[in-house]
Amino acid sequence: MKQWLYSLKPMADKFNLDAMKEICEKLDNPQNKLKFIHIAGTNGKGSTSVMIQAMLTQAGYKIGRYNSPHIIDFNERISINDRWIADQDVNRLIKLIKEKNVNLSFFEFATAMALQYFYENNVDYIVWETGLGGRLDATNIVNADFCVITNISLEHTEFLGTTKKEIAKEKAGIIKSNSNVIYGGDKQLSNIFNIGEKLIEINYDKPIDFKLNLQGKHQIKNAQLAIETVKQIIPEIKNKDIEFALKHLKFPGRQEVIDKFILDSAHNPDAIKTLHNIKTDAIIFGCMKDKNYKEMIKLLPKANVILTKADNERSLNPEILAKELEECIVFNNVRKAIEYAYNNFEKILITGSCFIVSEARKEVYKKYIKYLKL
Repeated sequence: MKQWLYSLKPMADKFNLDAMKEICEKLDNPQNKLKFIHIAGTNGKGSTSVMIQAMLTQAGYKIGRYNSPHIIDFNERISINDRWIADQDVNRLIKLIKEKNVNLSFFEFATAMALQYFYENNVDYIVWETGLGGRLDATNIVNADFCVITNISLEHTEFLGTTKKEIAKEKAGIIKSNSNVIYGGDKQLSNIFNIGEKLIEINYDKPIDFKLNLQGKHQIKNAQLAIETVKQIIPEIKNKDIEFALKHLKFPGRQEVIDKFILDSAHNPDAIKTLHNIKTDAIIFGCMKDKNYKEMIKLLPKANVILTKADNERSLNPEILAKELEECIVFNNVRKAIEYAYNNFEKILITGSCFIVSEARKEVYKKYIKYLKL
């Protein structure tokens, strides 16, 4: 059934909420019976989401999380207390929603599945991550009690606008009149998000007192944002629950070390900047056609560069990427890039799109690791 789901178009022909309204009505509007922590922003949505879920789960709450894209398997997009939805539930929900006969994109279909699943399981809160933008994103069918905006950078300009201010307004579309807003981005844009009941801005100069399992200085900022969000939701949460959750947190594809490989999805220039703390001999890189690849190439850490592409029609031809570099090696599939890197270098960073990291992770475990530890 998942193969049928993958056959759906990646996004709606028209960027609007009409199809989501229709499917939700046919499902008896599960979104109106649930509580949401809606997360938007350019970078850090996934890490912030998984931290929030981990802390609230450790505090004893039943927490759903909907995120995209996936690194390992579709099922990781829909989880409760970090336990992925089971295949039998995926198949059942695909059948249920398919029978409603609504013309949905892949993301809309998955979003409807998540809503129905969380309603059936009576979760306390849902950590609800946007896919693209905010105002017209399929996830914006909900009325969130808490809205979290991570940061704003130039991305998806064909849909969201050509300036940070325009993009910020699109992200702010998730905020409703009753929403409490926690904002972790540029203070010059904060007035755009001051439209809810309450606006909390993160002071990143104040250090956190908790050990963080995820690597990278940017993850400290994500943790500060997540901690403040959790404290707004559950003011009485205990420090020991925050500490335990952050100390034991795991998130595939975020500076994840497997043998001699480091995997970190970095899908835009600002995300590439977070890789500069990584010491590596070689970089395997690939990205999507709609990304600012010229800027991303310039910002890559200094190392031997191996360019490749994911098995996805949106992937950019690595030969185009190669024109931006004086010296590099090109492979037209991820498997060959990994084989070459493994045989020639001691420490290898695999980065770029989530699709590159996802394919690479499977290849690494299949060929170089005896078992897949999730």
